[in-house]
Amino acid sequence: MISCRDRVLSTVLACCCLAAGACSGSEPDPAPSAADVPAIGSNPTRGQPPVILISLDTLRADHLGVYGYDRPTTPRLDAFADTATVYFKARATSPWTLPSHASMFTGLYPFEHGCHRYDNSDAPRDPDMEREQIREFNLARMEASALDPSVLTLAEVLSANGYRTGAVIANRAYLNGKYRLDQGFDSYDNRDGRARAINSRALEWIGTNRDDPFFLFLNYMDVHLPYDCSEREGFPNVGTEKDANRVVTGLRKVTIDDDRRQVAARLQRMTWMYDVALANLDQALGELFDELRALDLFDRSLIIVTADHGEFLGEHDLIEHGQDVYEPVLGIPLLVKAPGQTIGSTDSGLISLTHVPGLVLGAVHLPSLPEGVDALASHWPRNEVLAENSMFGKRPPNRVRFQSRHLVRRVLYLDKYKYIESSDGRDELYDLERDPGELDNLIGREEKPAAALLALLNRHWAVTGAVTAPSFPDLSPEELEEMQALGYLGDDGR
Repeated sequence: MISCRDRVLSTVLACCCLAAGACSGSEPDPAPSAADVPAIGSNPTRGQPPVILISLDTLRADHLGVYGYDRPTTPRLDAFADTATVYFKARATSPWTLPSHASMFTGLYPFEHGCHRYDNSDAPRDPDMEREQIREFNLARMEASALDPSVLTLAEVLSANGYRTGAVIANRAYLNGKYRLDQGFDSYDNRDGRARAINSRALEWIGTNRDDPFFLFLNYMDVHLPYDCSEREGFPNVGTEKDANRVVTGLRKVTIDDDRRQVAARLQRMTWMYDVALANLDQALGELFDELRALDLFDRSLIIVTADHGEFLGEHDLIEHGQDVYEPVLGIPLLVKAPGQTIGSTDSGLISLTHVPGLVLGAVHLPSLPEGVDALASHWPRNEVLAENSMFGKRPPNRVRFQSRHLVRRVLYLDKYKYIESSDGRDELYDLERDPGELDNLIGREEKPAAALLALLNRHWAVTGAVTAPSFPDLSPEELEEMQALGYLGDDGR
């Protein structure tokens, strides 16, 4: 019988293949092994490089140059990709912040770690008036569960193995400490700010901790509403953050009777605003990479750049995110620069945010392997990727064009196919190689693959349940105001 420790070791070895892109069926250029990278600072242990995990909140992959976009939005990230492994089929586990980041930290899908939306429309009310008001606000945005303390996180494993662990996070809504994604971090700096402010706080933390192996998580919100529309050379002047909010607020009220040309013009403006924000974020990331080079940290570090989800810009009659599971919100960038890597490579296999902890564990030396690290390294195969979303609550008026879909949706990617199971019974099947825009639903025409994918999807959900019961944090009026500012308290609950 294979022991638990043997399973852990085999899983970590498998993750080494992931980090090099060797298990995907593609043929990437070889990257240096983490074992060949000298330890930093005063720590004598070899194979403990700095680890920097960067989450670009709300960034869809297809608006980056390296993923084929025709506007010059990301010259610095494109240059970074020249020295990294580019994963072309990376997928988020959910189209909104909390469950995807929890997957990024735990290697678990939302239905396993439990950090997602629950239908609490019948939840009892607190008799205290102030708490009642808070409760009503929470119900309006739909309840979301905090991470259970028993769930092992990447930060906890690295901390137990001698790493200093820090986070600098701009998202003060679903990444605040009440949702317990701070487990394992020595420092959890959760204050809002644009990219340069995040850079400044990150570099300050690095200056204090660079003499030890360190793990730093960075979260940027510049392409999340309100978009950073600061003027950018080479792009039109699209207005201010307030203008962006006004444009999107106006689109939320568009009806199916409104003039389609005018609506298309508004969507084009929203897209330009998103692209300007991305160009500003890209510039700041380039500045961060320059500073890391000046500190002699860039080449020796494992640097992962990804996103929690993307953004709808009118596709499928949707805007923003959190409402459905099509490719504009599930297709995310994943760029991984191994320690010492100077030559870029590509990986064309499926991969999920659940595999991010395994990418890290495959590149660092762990003197001790705590119980549960096998789940953290992800027991899910790369060729079967899952995603999900739950929407409960009040529907907008039926004639609103970009209305929310209040549905429970479960997704399975397998090879070229994507199956969407829907709580309204209207399932969908797409051949993403032939139909990347998901415009031709094959349900009813390709019955054999549809039946096989649905059976496999149900099998996954049947054998693996949530690791814990939901735990809903009470949020203060100030925290609710923060969510309101980010657009989280509308009917969509984003």
